[in-house]
Amino acid sequence: MISLNKFCKILIIRLSSLGDIIHTLPSMELLRKQFPLARIDWVLEEGFHDILKHNPLIDRTYLLRFRSPVRKNKWRTFMNAFRQIRKEKYDIAIDFQGLIKSSFLSSLSGAVYKVGFAEPDLREKYAKYFYNATPHHCYEGSHIIVKNLSLLSIFNIYNGAPCSPTIFISENDEVAVKEDLKKKELNNYYVVHPWAGWKTKLWNLKNYAQLIEHFYDKTGLMGLVTWAPHEYGKALQFMKMCTRGAVLSLPTTIGKLSALIKNSMLVIGGDTGALHIADALQKPLLALYGPTKPSRTGPINPHARTLYHQLECSGCKKRNCPYHHTNCMKTITVDEVYQNLIEIFSSSNVNQK
Repeated sequence: MISLNKFCKILIIRLSSLGDIIHTLPSMELLRKQFPLARIDWVLEEGFHDILKHNPLIDRTYLLRFRSPVRKNKWRTFMNAFRQIRKEKYDIAIDFQGLIKSSFLSSLSGAVYKVGFAEPDLREKYAKYFYNATPHHCYEGSHIIVKNLSLLSIFNIYNGAPCSPTIFISENDEVAVKEDLKKKELNNYYVVHPWAGWKTKLWNLKNYAQLIEHFYDKTGLMGLVTWAPHEYGKALQFMKMCTRGAVLSLPTTIGKLSALIKNSMLVIGGDTGALHIADALQKPLLALYGPTKPSRTGPINPHARTLYHQLECSGCKKRNCPYHHTNCMKTITVDEVYQNLIEIFSSSNVNQK
């Protein structure tokens, strides 16, 4: 058991991705609650900085560029960041990622204690060689928020229930989004985010187009199709499939996307960062799951629903389907998604009245 003083310096290492960073926030919040006078800093990829930039619970962020489209000076950025980190003389570095890379960074930080998951919970087992403190228990079967919280048991603090993260959106992003919505003449809308980082997480775009049209015919509600910069071409092609009921969002940052989601009536999408933002913001949402298990990364807010068909190969966590069929997503039908979306819409309307 590690005993920390009230003025301790804590470094969190969770580099990416957006959903994983969001799922680490409850652990940071619990640390801040237990150590209100501590210094809590965070190392992450600069492309995800927006999700933490306005969080008052974090003292400082260190940004790396290994996954950034800005490739210039990535090694200089790395060296400068860790030169500053080592000067701070952190009491503890906590690796919430469980990779060899992230565990090596915890060791490189120079912190007195380098904390990481027990070996069964690691994504890469050789990461264990860079830690000098790990919990005694394995939490791999739990929701990822609970698994992350389990690391804090080494300080004799632990909250065993999944709890929603808190996302802070800047006033500038809120104002910018309201202006964008005026340009689109959108008052009421729902967010459709049909993209995902893995091929196996994608639901067929033709299904989304059909769903949007049926939902519009029934409710008159427009679907705002959101996209990341690298998805713009695909988003334009998708809009050609939608004969009615859909409008393409203007370019967004993570901050603006969060503001768009906050102002929406509901959200639909797969296991992506946009969906986890919606979950953190307690929005009514419909999540479509296949290669990942909802019990591990699914939404936890009371207004969320998940569609997931348990097949023999479900929950494989593979970026490419080992059986070349992605039936876990294909077996989700337009009709069942439509019926669930209608029920969520009706329920959210009742709650708003």
